[in-house]
Amino acid sequence: MAQPTPSEAPRWASTPFDDPTADLILRTSDLVDFRVFRLILRLASPVFASMLEVGQAPPGAADRSQTESDESRDGCPVVPIQEDSTTVETLLRIIYPMKDPALGDLPQLHYIIAAALKYEMEQAVALGTTALLSFVSKEPLRVWAIAARNRLEVEARTAADEVNRQQISVLDSFPPEMQDITAGAYYRLLRYRRLGGAVEEGFGFCDPPLVPPNISPPSPTPIAAAITPRVSSPDHSHLRCLTDIICRSSDGQDFPTHRILLALASPVMAGLVTSLPEQHAVSEESGLASALASTLPVLSFDEDGATLKTLIGLCHPNYSDTDSHDLLSLSRVFDAVKKYEMDAAMEPLQREWSQLVASDPLLAYILAVDRKSSLQIHKAAVRLLDRTMEDYYVPILEGSPASTFRNALLYHRACKAAASDVAHAVRTWIAGGRHEIDLVVRRKFPGCTGTGYRYACCGYSSSDVYRNLQLEVCSRCISHGESIIQICRRLESPSGALFTTLKTWESSLVSSDEIDGVSSEETDPSAVQTLYKTLFDKVTDRTNTLCSDYIEV
Repeated sequence: MAQPTPSEAPRWASTPFDDPTADLILRTSDLVDFRVFRLILRLASPVFASMLEVGQAPPGAADRSQTESDESRDGCPVVPIQEDSTTVETLLRIIYPMKDPALGDLPQLHYIIAAALKYEMEQAVALGTTALLSFVSKEPLRVWAIAARNRLEVEARTAADEVNRQQISVLDSFPPEMQDITAGAYYRLLRYRRLGGAVEEGFGFCDPPLVPPNISPPSPTPIAAAITPRVSSPDHSHLRCLTDIICRSSDGQDFPTHRILLALASPVMAGLVTSLPEQHAVSEESGLASALASTLPVLSFDEDGATLKTLIGLCHPNYSDTDSHDLLSLSRVFDAVKKYEMDAAMEPLQREWSQLVASDPLLAYILAVDRKSSLQIHKAAVRLLDRTMEDYYVPILEGSPASTFRNALLYHRACKAAASDVAHAVRTWIAGGRHEIDLVVRRKFPGCTGTGYRYACCGYSSSDVYRNLQLEVCSRCISHGESIIQICRRLESPSGALFTTLKTWESSLVSSDEIDGVSSEETDPSAVQTLYKTLFDKVTDRTNTLCSDYIEV
């Protein structure tokens, strides 16, 4: 809905919410004024009752400054609220002594239920959830999304059971309401669908599970100082008495450090430091926090405290990767290092990032999407091909969009299917058939002569296809054919390490060593290399194309 401009004058709501005898005006986000009676609001909503008693704005008021200035219209006090006029009118018609409105618009139901829950309007919540469940047989996924978004666990479970009953593919069906769902809730819906509802006691869609022992809990979000800036230092307390500058974060945290270290680490910071006025030195006997805050020059940064602390740590020559345990949780650090042209600091960051991609590619993928880094997203996504995704959970999913997680799952599934298709093409080709994929794979071992056989050797394709016809196949063709079948099985395995397989083949293309331990007496290395190159090129081309199709930046 288009938002009004500040210059627009509010318009009155329609009857009966234009009664001039009303004693309060609710002003919606789209600038519609509803004349209401305080008594009805008090009876219907404990939130409004408390607000009216103390004269405060309701939670999430659209403009608190208007309330604080005691704005009125026609002598009636005005209370701005966050909801739009359509939602507010529906809520008021529910709580007023009149016929309940028809709730037949599923998308609008979300806003009605959300507002009813926010203002603790029990009657409106009951009516809204009843209306929501009336859609469950036709739109179970949409109902689940609305219920999960509003933390309605019972309604979400009912909708999920209907999804199971109808055997709907959750991964392939993604209605618009899913865009507002967290990846954590989406992960639990996928699991519920996969298990047919046979989940553990205490399972819920709206809240994450207890953190398993082998998963580290997410790092807490730094809390900004409310009034007085905090003085801290990134593990270099023995140098505090020598500090000559304070770096202040956007959320009010102060970090005493050294100008020379900032200047050496970043030419951008060097320019900022030299532009500051000189200050008196700090005496060692004075209180550190008060002395630093009052006598040292302050260099303000746009970055928050957690990011700035890491940046200052990276400026120190003896910085180690373990100085900040949550280094990799701060995707903004990469952007800040680039912003301040800290070239030397990029090395430890890249080293840590590479380790994360290898050890936890899903976490790396989510962080890369947050940074909108195409290169890092691709590197993390292809690493997912070594994993099974069914029970792959990381706590960061709780704060990520469901669409981001779903794209990774679709990419993973499509890549596995593409690899299996290539393997099937190889099997079909060597058996004498045709396939839409162009292949350069010989149907017969290059060294085969058929010597010692009653009939000429039929080639290694016959070792699988013509075995029941008792046709002759030489030992070299049999051995070579079995090697090809093993290679195809790697590609066809849903749980196979596809990324590692591709990297192994890529290495073999530039290595003169024996390939995969296959004896050169029974197998022509050049023929295997040709096969590997064919498979590597085909699968890699498919995965790159699929990355462009499914992975959003």
